[in-house]
Amino acid sequence: MKKFFLIISLFCFFCCNENKKSENQQIENRQLENNANEIKQKETQLISDTSQPLSLKQMKNIVENIYMRRVDTAVYYEFNNEKYIAAVHDENFETSTIYLLYEFGGTWQEKKVLEFEHYLGDFFGISFEEIGNSLCLYYSYTENGNVLGSIFFNVYDVNKNKSYELSFSGPVGSYNYLDEISNDLKKNPAVLSFLRKKVKESPLVEKVSDKENDNYHNNYQKEWYISNDRIHYKVNDNLYVWYPINTKEYERNEFAEYDKYSISAKTDSKKYRVFSIFKGEVFAFKKSNKKYIPLWEPENVYEWIDSLRMINSNTVILTKSGVDLYEINIDELKVRALSKKNLY
Repeated sequence: MKKFFLIISLFCFFCCNENKKSENQQIENRQLENNANEIKQKETQLISDTSQPLSLKQMKNIVENIYMRRVDTAVYYEFNNEKYIAAVHDENFETSTIYLLYEFGGTWQEKKVLEFEHYLGDFFGISFEEIGNSLCLYYSYTENGNVLGSIFFNVYDVNKNKSYELSFSGPVGSYNYLDEISNDLKKNPAVLSFLRKKVKESPLVEKVSDKENDNYHNNYQKEWYISNDRIHYKVNDNLYVWYPINTKEYERNEFAEYDKYSISAKTDSKKYRVFSIFKGEVFAFKKSNKKYIPLWEPENVYEWIDSLRMINSNTVILTKSGVDLYEINIDELKVRALSKKNLY
């Protein structure tokens, strides 16, 4: 009898195990089916989302799901029956990234990734623009020092996979020096015309009427460049040959706007205190009459002097990246080059 009950118990045990396995298998199958339905639902939702303009939230979700990075802003555009998203991941004072995606078969695929730096500057957003027969992406940003900096106007041609840039340098917030225009941009009058219009509309680019004619800061720079026309070429093409510096003394401190963080170098003698401004000029303070003398303006903002040293009471050496470039006799207001520029 005991043997009979043992057989019955074993039989029940195995039956229960089989039933449990069957239940588990059914649960697993239901989960797989639910997952498949969820994926299908998401795919269907994605396809339906691309059939109409997307909201900012939808665009952010799409781009963040692909790149796993925060999206700060995004724009949507349709061109020739194609759909596009451009989204920006903006890191303050660091490298920012633009993600350009296009819709294909209900999915979003990467078209281009653009990166740029705007140290101590601002990013002014993006927009899709139709320029000529092409779809283009326009964006603008600044990159600044404490006093001087640059503003950049950029166009990326989506159809040609080509980038164009126009930039101005100068005092922060009133950029006034047009940097060299690339040959590629010169060969594309439609893009150049578009960027010229953006420059004209920008409140950050100094126009002729933006400041009064008696602006001191503008006047001393303008006078120095006009009075010393082509001096950079003359000095750099003839090492150790002295050339006169045409400048004058100013009773007013033309440089009062520069704080201590804007000064890249300074040096002292009994007669003068000499300063170099980050991305700017070299000037001297004459101790005997407390007047200010603009000594040297860089050929462009990227050639500012980062080190100074007095070799006697009235002579200063101007150095960049460890290379002694110029020697200036302040008493006699003359300059000579000490080495060829080959800094970059």
